[in-house]
Amino acid sequence: MMVLLSSVLLMACRDAPPQAETRPPDILVVVLDTVRRDRLSAYGNPRPTSPALSWLASRGVRFTDVTSSASWTWPSHASLFTAQPPWVHGAHAGAGASNQVELAGDRLSVTPMRRDLPTLPDAFGAAGYRTVALSANRLLSPALGLTRGFQQATFLDSDQAVLRAVSETLAQDDERPLFLFVNLMAAHSPYEAWPASWLSDRQAALRPETAPAWLSPFLVTGGARPAVSFFHGLKPGQPSGVARIMGGQISVPPEGYALLRDIYDSELQALDKELLQLLQTWQQARPVATKQVVAVASDHGENLGEHGLLEHGGFVYSQLVDVPLVISAPGRLDAGSVVDTPVQLYDLLPTLGGLAGVAMPEGLAGQDLRPVITGASRPGAITAAAWPAGDLARLLGGRFASAWRLYRDGDLALLSSSDGAVELYDLSVDPAMETDLGASGDSRAASLSERAAAAVPLDLDRADMDVHLSPEEIEQLRALGYIGP
Repeated sequence: MMVLLSSVLLMACRDAPPQAETRPPDILVVVLDTVRRDRLSAYGNPRPTSPALSWLASRGVRFTDVTSSASWTWPSHASLFTAQPPWVHGAHAGAGASNQVELAGDRLSVTPMRRDLPTLPDAFGAAGYRTVALSANRLLSPALGLTRGFQQATFLDSDQAVLRAVSETLAQDDERPLFLFVNLMAAHSPYEAWPASWLSDRQAALRPETAPAWLSPFLVTGGARPAVSFFHGLKPGQPSGVARIMGGQISVPPEGYALLRDIYDSELQALDKELLQLLQTWQQARPVATKQVVAVASDHGENLGEHGLLEHGGFVYSQLVDVPLVISAPGRLDAGSVVDTPVQLYDLLPTLGGLAGVAMPEGLAGQDLRPVITGASRPGAITAAAWPAGDLARLLGGRFASAWRLYRDGDLALLSSSDGAVELYDLSVDPAMETDLGASGDSRAASLSERAAAAVPLDLDRADMDVHLSPEEIEQLRALGYIGP
């Protein structure tokens, strides 16, 4: 597959007509939704879960230490599109907020993105770009407001529909440089068991008649492949499988979580094949390699049993906020570069603006990473935050009813909650956040706590917003776990 993509690129470069150097580069930004960095072969997983991403990294810059400012789609994409953290742009989980969004009587438990903030798609549009967003994630529907600023924003019901729309977009006759944003959802739950070598001896567990007891209520068959859905067949008022497992009503043995990780890895491999298809389509349609910029990242990760948690949102552990980032810009960035300096995901679009010569709005929290790529440090702490989801806060209480912040100074990462809980981790020896130094009375926790509270406020209320979705759209969000039963 990589040989084919390399051949496409070489032929495109050879056959392409010359273009004036004054033309800005076409830009492709791909978000691989719900992808944990540590499960990718591009970042050390021995399974071949991301060969296409590794190929792109060999032709660009791979960032090894990237933190999303949030642990689920809504606030993370708002940060990506504004280069601001959630406590500035306002879009995050908001159970109990006075401006919580209501959808046809169902509570989505979110607060909306501020209307007065400039969006980076606006900046690219003002610079003469055609700006297009294509997504298989319902939360990026134009009606919800996160894609404000894109000249065209379209939700499609599958990744393959998104890939077809990419081809159609690239085939359109438009002389303007293109800024194309794509979100692909293959790694998001429900967890589908795609063909993979490491699942060959797992087939019995994925059949209804031989599935383990804990898995049976959540196993979905009859489709193209078996899947695990913790939101399958919920009736109104019934707690989700996620709530029952994390609340202790259902016990998942260690081999059960290992199975979930195996299935998740198969999704990553399938998603990487979609990425390959997308990159091939892009290279065929945009043949001048020196006039392209391609960036691939994720918006957040996924809990697969670590810290007693499943799915995403609600917390800021490394499994949730550590994400991949690769930027390829032939002629602008050195191929095969690796950057270990800690950076934020919302630094991406200011960096793309710098590469394209597009002026960015004033006052962005995100920073142009070109100096970091060439060896400079990134000023400022690394931060993230998560607010409680309404149904889990109501059903489980405790840590699920608290907001959480991440404040990182060097390799020391402090997690603190709105109810006063504090956890401290040394990421240099404990990147998975398994050993809480705060529990042993480490004195560094107190000083970091004061700085964290000042840097990451956890208040809820922001500007109001009107949202109207159809019953079908609400059910799609419910199936993904975004709306409680």
